[in-house]
Amino acid sequence: MPDKVVNLFDFSGGVINAKVNPLTFPEKAIYDGSNIDVVNQWVATRPGKESVLSADFTDGTVNVLQQHLFCTTEQAYLLAQVTTATTSKLYGSYTNLPSSAVSFTELYDFGSTAGTVTMARLNDRVIITEGTALRPLVFSGGMKTDGSDWAVPKQFIATTSGSAIYGSTFFDMTPELCDMSASSSVDLPLSTDLYLYICLDVRECSGLYFEVATANTAASTMSISRWNGSWTSVSGTDNTSTGGASLGKSGTATWTLAASEYRAIGMIPGFWWRIKLTFSAGLPSTPIRLSKIRYRAPVQVLQNIEECGQTSYPTVFAKVSSNNSYTDYATEVAISSTDVYANFNACPNTSKLYVGYLSRFCEIVSTGITESYNANASVATAEYWNGAAWTSLSTFVDGTISSGKTLAASGAMTWVAPTDWEECNTDFRPDLRCYWIRISFSSALSATVSINTIRLTAVPDTLDYYRLVIPYWDRVILADKRQAHDELSISRSLEEYGWTGEQAINIRAGGLERIVAAIEFYNEVWVSKAHRWFILNMETFQNLEMDMVQAGGQSPVNMQVCVKAPLDKYTRSNLEASEWLAMDQRGGYFLNLGGAWCFTGEKIFSLSQTVRWWETSGFLPRIDHDYLHLACGAYWPERGWIVWAVPMITTEGVSQTTNNRLIIYDIETGKWLPPFTIAASSISNVNLYSANISGNVGQNALYAGGYDGKIHRLFSSDVVEDDDVAIEGFLETGWFSFGEPQTEKLLRHLYLYGDTKGTMTLTVYRDGNDVADTGNVFTISQLDFDVAKMFSISFKHRNIKARFFKLRLDFTDVTNIYGIQMVLAPEREIPATTVDS
Repeated sequence: MPDKVVNLFDFSGGVINAKVNPLTFPEKAIYDGSNIDVVNQWVATRPGKESVLSADFTDGTVNVLQQHLFCTTEQAYLLAQVTTATTSKLYGSYTNLPSSAVSFTELYDFGSTAGTVTMARLNDRVIITEGTALRPLVFSGGMKTDGSDWAVPKQFIATTSGSAIYGSTFFDMTPELCDMSASSSVDLPLSTDLYLYICLDVRECSGLYFEVATANTAASTMSISRWNGSWTSVSGTDNTSTGGASLGKSGTATWTLAASEYRAIGMIPGFWWRIKLTFSAGLPSTPIRLSKIRYRAPVQVLQNIEECGQTSYPTVFAKVSSNNSYTDYATEVAISSTDVYANFNACPNTSKLYVGYLSRFCEIVSTGITESYNANASVATAEYWNGAAWTSLSTFVDGTISSGKTLAASGAMTWVAPTDWEECNTDFRPDLRCYWIRISFSSALSATVSINTIRLTAVPDTLDYYRLVIPYWDRVILADKRQAHDELSISRSLEEYGWTGEQAINIRAGGLERIVAAIEFYNEVWVSKAHRWFILNMETFQNLEMDMVQAGGQSPVNMQVCVKAPLDKYTRSNLEASEWLAMDQRGGYFLNLGGAWCFTGEKIFSLSQTVRWWETSGFLPRIDHDYLHLACGAYWPERGWIVWAVPMITTEGVSQTTNNRLIIYDIETGKWLPPFTIAASSISNVNLYSANISGNVGQNALYAGGYDGKIHRLFSSDVVEDDDVAIEGFLETGWFSFGEPQTEKLLRHLYLYGDTKGTMTLTVYRDGNDVADTGNVFTISQLDFDVAKMFSISFKHRNIKARFFKLRLDFTDVTNIYGIQMVLAPEREIPATTVDS
């Protein structure tokens, strides 16, 4: 036969290292390799990584790295969970990316027993949970000192009264001051004493920011109070004052971190703060005009706040005599009519008022009948049951008292709900367990005392421990509850703090097995359990469906390996066109002990048939099954890559307790790249900052946290090294027979087309022997970069005899291999064997 020219100019077949027949090995595939990027049809050293931290997290591992963009402030935060041998902490950065010196600030100490957290954003809040050491937490920004990224309050109202709240005229300014528009503004009412009430969705707060559109010009002072069973002043610094006039300019009012307690004002439940403006020398000639109000709060436990405007009526509202005879007025006080009411006429001081409810509460709002108010001097005191005895409620404040007479006005009896408050049965109602408040009167009430309606402000219980949190449309979902691992709790619409009420939903997924992972997909949430998938579909809260779907028993090894991305080329090729179009080209990708998978919601496909990384023994490199639960991943749209960090055994018998390789699946080609020698404890898709784009959302980038306390940007186009260290790579072909396995061939010429900035070695293996013969290892010296040429050519003349050939190229530093060309000549053919009869 004449000389045969073989061209290996197409490497787009990716990695094929399954059990393949060497006689039919695809010539355009790479059998093994490391740190190789396939660019069109040639191969190149993979892009590098660069550290972006201004200071490393000493001795820490970056377990979680996520970016969250807030819609109101348009501020992006990069949040990181960093774990050391002694503790685990949350850090945050508002540095505009990209930056070579990203600065982080400690936000919260999770403690030494905390597991890996998950995070989800709704509105301008990030919910953080891990399920073992901490109840769900909330991050609301507030990292800057100038107030520009502080949080939006739940409610803002103004009134000229600081004590007689009920019956006062409220000016609700929430629409103008708590919106996203910088142009909306509102005038404050004019009064010698002006009270501003700010309702928050968190307990702890350390400052307020006022954006002033029309400045105050009159001498005035600002005082700050928090609700703590009563209005308690806090010592603060008024940075809005100028020339002795509070709110004379935009600025902050700050104080040492303090907590307010739960209550409702104007039927709005939450955590209330009060700003009092006192004008000492007359009112300003022009009303003060505000355009924005914000508050600063630390990371803290997520609160559960009831629905605004929802009325809770007491389960029992009873007048109980000393001999335990009683009259229950619960029905009468629940009907808002002057014709139906509770008659407390001449209630003696030996009788007590019992108010019972099925959960803890902190307020009894009483509406009396004016002509039937109590006219006798009498003081009310209250007790609660602490599990052992009736105990004085020290924070009890009677808002119905007037001139020393309780129930002499409509108003609220308030207190701070005790933490040791227990349910109990009472002597007069042994059949009913409630949370009880027992009210005593110092003297008898007057002959005609009538109460029209009673409303309660319930104190929702603290949220339970949940391991996972997922965003879903305009809601957020907590999943894998400690007491019920298959339970999901769904918040109210646009209320990340709303976990009770008509629009909040609790649902059990199947009643068996714990929830392993969950991913938001379009209008659905895909929920994975140990062996089954469920799809949660909720177009409206009245129309919620959770359907079980079949996925061949495959489920992800953890939440962190779940990646949503468009359908890859391989999966599309196995679907009818109508199927993948109907699925919005969506795919849920994940890893487990069986391999890599794509789940479409209806069908599941294996992506790892062409690689042997999931072998349990023998083949190297291979996934370390014992530590695959540490793996994590992300989708990088710029290249169409799904990137997973995995523990991979590269030396026989040496287990990997950390992720030491990146494995890359290219959805555009449906192929794998060779592993990258990058160790990543977390991976995140982030958006870089752009000053010229609306919302400042620029180019997409891939960031990774490391076991060395560093955060890296991966694969930037201008980075060709790993933190200034040259990248080493290799590629290895399969065994080639070139269609003639029976023929011994002579490799006469070998050409390499490409270039390199470092060194390159070519090794030629023969006839199944993985140890190269002496003289078959060559140093490439003619492929230096030449600015005048696209590539260089290296020529070798070696007469190497074999039936099968395998090639390996090792290189250091930036390298491009555009093609390999071999010229082979037949040496001899194997003669046919003749068998004598």
